[in-house]
Amino acid sequence: MLYEYKIKKADLGILSGVIEAPSATVALSKLEEKGYQVLYLHAKSSAAIWLDLSGKVKTKDVVIFCRQLSILISAQVRLVAALQSIIKQTKRIALQKALNEIAFDVENGARFCDSLAHYPEIFPPYFVSVVKSGELSGRLEEVLNQLSDQLEKNYDFRKKVVSSLIYPCFIIGALLAVGVLMMIFVIPKMVDSLLSSGTQLPLVTRFILAVSFGLKNYWWLFMLIIIGVVLGTRRAYKTTGGKLAIDKFLLRLPLVGKLIQNINLVSFSSGLRTLLQGGVDMVDSLKISVSMAGNAVFRQLIEKSVLNVENGSSVANSFSGSKIIPRIFSQMLTTGEQAGKIEDVLGKISEFFSRETDNWLRGLMALIEPIFMIILGIAVAILVSGILLPMYQMAMIA
Repeated sequence: MLYEYKIKKADLGILSGVIEAPSATVALSKLEEKGYQVLYLHAKSSAAIWLDLSGKVKTKDVVIFCRQLSILISAQVRLVAALQSIIKQTKRIALQKALNEIAFDVENGARFCDSLAHYPEIFPPYFVSVVKSGELSGRLEEVLNQLSDQLEKNYDFRKKVVSSLIYPCFIIGALLAVGVLMMIFVIPKMVDSLLSSGTQLPLVTRFILAVSFGLKNYWWLFMLIIIGVVLGTRRAYKTTGGKLAIDKFLLRLPLVGKLIQNINLVSFSSGLRTLLQGGVDMVDSLKISVSMAGNAVFRQLIEKSVLNVENGSSVANSFSGSKIIPRIFSQMLTTGEQAGKIEDVLGKISEFFSRETDNWLRGLMALIEPIFMIILGIAVAILVSGILLPMYQMAMIA
């Protein structure tokens, strides 16, 4: 059960938040054990929980939290007070609960990075490592600003990609839906006269009738097959071998593969740059960067690069020769290592592949309309030659 509370503490003033406990008595005991004077405690209703978006913490929530924290720390606000201030503003109950515990741990002497590490589902290893480097080096304010900038860039980049793909996915879905509905409800009524005539039907007409008959009478079988394929793919994707095989297949697709490649290169290069700027050494930065690559093939490559760097090889040489890494990526890394400016070069690499992705998406959007016009033209041609033309010829004979 979740309980809303208002508490008072001498050095922090009046604070509010949410606590999870089996009963009000237990919730009260938990708060009093922490040295708080409880002013208000009330059970949170199910409707309020739903309205407050108490589900899983999203990337956007973490981005906002990091930016708010960096601003407050820059304004010389104490860390615990900054966390309590953010708790008052956030509507995501899961994040409120985590920040409450983190603030309590920090107030009682724990390091901020260690407290964050207790919530890997909210704060990934990448986030914790950057904060840890800033905390240990006394540069927490600077590191939080860098981390906020990078998280916002990554979030904006991924949001732009998803937004650009919504339109073509919607059009494809609409076309498929219209096609299936026509095959089930429209085509059978149009061909009744053709079937009753007893004449030999053209091959195209017979094909259309076969598809229409199958969808109309065996739609449940098609649904079972689709559900089976989706569930089977999801289950396979949860295994190491299955995920690797599916990700390899996706990278080989003509259009999708290029997009996946660019997204992973942007995430890896920008994340590695932020870690290095935060003071994390190269080997540890590469190890942490493994979790930032969404594609299993890229993860496997980064893991191999960690071993190569540990054995004395350069980062650029570790990636050169790979089929999934463009040559320009290795060349730019080589230049950065030789000049001693690898962090700056990683930033340039991230910007370069971000622009490449933007250009690719703009090109895709420009091609969508003519491609769909061609698809519609082919569909109309099949309908005319397979249904309307035989009906016209039968009418002329009659």
